[in-house]
Amino acid sequence: AIPVEVEAHHIAEMVRAEMIKRFGDAATTAGYKVYTTIRAKNQEVANRALRRALTEYDQRHGFRGAESTTYITRPKSQADDVLQDIPKIGGLVPALVISVEAAEARVLTVDYGEIALGLDSVKWARRYIDENKKGAEVEHISDVLQPGDIVRVIERETGWHLSQVPEVEGALVSMAPADGALLALTGGFDFWKNKYNRAGQAKRQAGSSFKPFIYSAALDYGFTPAEIIDDAPIVREDDSLEAEWRPENYGGKSHGPTRMREALVKSINLVAIRLLRDIRIDYALDYVTRFGFAIERLPSNLSLALGSAEVSPIEMAVGYSVFANGGFRVDPYYIDRIFDSSGQVVFEATPDRVCHVCEKGMAGELRVLEKKNGVLSEIAVESVGLSQESVLRPQYRIAQRDLGESTSMSNTRRQYRVAKRVLDERNAWLMGTMLRDVVRFGTGRKAMALGRHDLSGKTGTTNEQREAWFSGFNSDVVTTVYVGFDDPSSLGQWETGARAALPMWIYYMGEVLQGKPSSVLRQPDGLISVRINKQTGQRAAANDPDSIDEFFRTEYAPVDTAFSESSEETMLEQEPVDEAVEQLF
Repeated sequence: AIPVEVEAHHIAEMVRAEMIKRFGDAATTAGYKVYTTIRAKNQEVANRALRRALTEYDQRHGFRGAESTTYITRPKSQADDVLQDIPKIGGLVPALVISVEAAEARVLTVDYGEIALGLDSVKWARRYIDENKKGAEVEHISDVLQPGDIVRVIERETGWHLSQVPEVEGALVSMAPADGALLALTGGFDFWKNKYNRAGQAKRQAGSSFKPFIYSAALDYGFTPAEIIDDAPIVREDDSLEAEWRPENYGGKSHGPTRMREALVKSINLVAIRLLRDIRIDYALDYVTRFGFAIERLPSNLSLALGSAEVSPIEMAVGYSVFANGGFRVDPYYIDRIFDSSGQVVFEATPDRVCHVCEKGMAGELRVLEKKNGVLSEIAVESVGLSQESVLRPQYRIAQRDLGESTSMSNTRRQYRVAKRVLDERNAWLMGTMLRDVVRFGTGRKAMALGRHDLSGKTGTTNEQREAWFSGFNSDVVTTVYVGFDDPSSLGQWETGARAALPMWIYYMGEVLQGKPSSVLRQPDGLISVRINKQTGQRAAANDPDSIDEFFRTEYAPVDTAFSESSEETMLEQEPVDEAVEQLF
């Protein structure tokens, strides 16, 4: 058997299905070799991040008891017979409890022999009652374990600990926004437990993580980040929803007149609804298809603003890549090259790729990248009317790290097609700054633990906390994570995107970005910074103590000066948002 170097079963199944589609039955017998875009390190980190986050969620909600019970505790050969047919799941080792004392239990495993579990290793295992309730604190190991129990254990830096296979599931998708290459993908806790690929097959409501697409549509329509929108209760008759629709903010609180940037940072539901109403639903529906969403799966009512659309994690990653790369649509791909049994290339990907220096109207045109001594450059630029100097100017050239990060390119020249611009670069840049504020001051602020200032993203939590999301990026990597039950049922009262999903994203991005420089888009032309009054959104007077800086497209920059009657401190920097301020409705 060929040794498995990287655990990537969900992507391997995607490759298998694609090969069958291309070559039929010969795909499995003709000796083809397939090279993917997946990076080994990213995939390994993705697996760990997903399992860690799902295990942490699971343990927050208590212990569901032993998987089964047997009367065999000795001799070891008999115990081994009991455990032999029980597979590891997600790295969790099956174990048979052979003795229990006040502060220690001893368990048998097939691969690691006899293991001691101390009281601290089972403290988390209060009895599960429901998604919001747990039993009493664990005072003795016998409160949790009994001889004959078959349980799961895991080895950590602090020793062996009691664990259990989570019932909750999740997915992680990471891609390069430069060309859509998938860098890592995992569609569940363990492929052999359940082969369902939640990364691509699951379609779930996106919750507030869909709001940025509505905000982008509002910017395109003529709104600015300083626009004042009234956050007040809404009552609406809507036959497509229910007789009377009364959407609310999390906790039922309204904030009154609120700047658009602040509303996204705080994930205010009622502002998102008013924005959608003002720009019109038909306009928004057409607009968000630019991000790759299928219009037939988008609701034609105001709940669209709250993320009632059902999407997959891959689709969300594709959508956020448009913000990350400056406004270009790239499609995800994962097969880089295919060789036949004689070593001949029978397929080589020609992805759509971001080209900031390409002329308008060139979308789809073939271009060539050359790699020499590990350095990438573009060649034959004269054929598209661009001078070598214009391509190689530092602020415009295709970053050398981009292709190396996104493909397994080893040959010297590589074709790509120019990606289509679907968003004004100023819109993409403004959205990037607004989503960076979500991380700095809002529902995504836990990500500041990574100590970086180039991260943008948005949490998502759906009605009754059934799904939790986080999608985030810098200009090199876009990653979407999702947590939820397959039923689906509630994750629990406090299990928002910030609590249930964001930790997975942090575990992954913290490792894959470690040691890498900050990576944000350069500010495009046609934007201006204006000092505004934070209460009115208008240009501030020179001595206004209630002022902040805001960016505007030059044609929408405010000209009137505002005089604030309030000195109330509402600076975002001084009013961080509670991590649980967003949900569907």
